[in-house]
Amino acid sequence: QAGISKLSEVEEQVFDLELPASVQSWLRGLPDRPLIFRSSASVEDGADRSLAGQLRSCLVFEPDQRASALRHCWASLLSSHARAYLGEDTLRRVRLGIIAQLWVEPEASGVLFAQTDISICEAVFGRGEALVTGFATPDQYRGDGYQRVGRKQLALVPCEKTVYPADLLTVTYGGQNGEAYVLEPDPDQRAAYVLLPDSMAEQPALEPHSLTALWNLGERIRQEAGQDVDVEWVKDRDGRIWVVQCRPC
Repeated sequence: QAGISKLSEVEEQVFDLELPASVQSWLRGLPDRPLIFRSSASVEDGADRSLAGQLRSCLVFEPDQRASALRHCWASLLSSHARAYLGEDTLRRVRLGIIAQLWVEPEASGVLFAQTDISICEAVFGRGEALVTGFATPDQYRGDGYQRVGRKQLALVPCEKTVYPADLLTVTYGGQNGEAYVLEPDPDQRAAYVLLPDSMAEQPALEPHSLTALWNLGERIRQEAGQDVDVEWVKDRDGRIWVVQCRPC
């Protein structure tokens, strides 16, 4: 077993491994659409540790990128922070699976805490990274009727063309069209961090019917799980709610 000092060498070895024929066949059989590869470990979301933020997810637009994305997800278990978090003894027992999900470009995204007492939902415009990193102040909705519309000015939004910092990008959120100021392009993700116009940023990310659908969905998942749950969700441009992942609160 290699120690933490050998981390880089161990990670590189993942990319030298030949993929088993069954895995290659699975990759070839995936739909010809953008996918996101997500890691799921056998010790994740347990009573002792959550592993939240330790393992990698990879957004893939082209079929020829899938094998590399798969290896990146596997290698994330051998990263310095994951190994330090788990410890060598636990690491030897971990099994890591990779899930391929259809990529849904969100109009809004967030987290729903479906709880026995009062459920809470947080929402931002665009992709959820602006919420989980703390860059955007989300809307907050509670099951008792409380609602606070946050100042969701910073957002991670799709961007198919090449843009540069300080460019203007036309966006539509909260029922409004406007020009967003580009802060940081992310061409690998075909996206950019932008500053939304004030009038747009201060619009609610969820309409009442979408919020009702989320409350009902969260309660159904909570009942099936038999415990309070943390549900990551996205809402597409057609108003459909998609569950990205779910874990115990």
